[in-house]
Amino acid sequence: WNLSARTMSTSAAPEDAKPALPHSCTLTIPVEKADHAKFIRNSLAVDKALQPEKIQTSYSIEPNALIITVSSSTARMLRVALSSKLDMVLVCVKTLAELA
Repeated sequence: WNLSARTMSTSAAPEDAKPALPHSCTLTIPVEKADHAKFIRNSLAVDKALQPEKIQTSYSIEPNALIITVSSSTARMLRVALSSKLDMVLVCVKTLAELA
């Protein structure tokens, strides 16, 4: 398994734009098969955000990758959310390595 995740984009909106969730990061998690990406997505998607007005997560699947986009109202919340997501991804990847 390749456990790397690449940060595709991190941005903060300009002051005059001020969207509701100005901080975002998109991670690409490489996987061997689309089924593995679906397993990871389904495992992570059950955890709903405690403050959905301050943080949102979306998932998409490509043939050999899971794309996770996290948006938040502050850079600190983005860091905490990404740390948590990556910890959970690691558990899923280790589980797949043992069982798949």
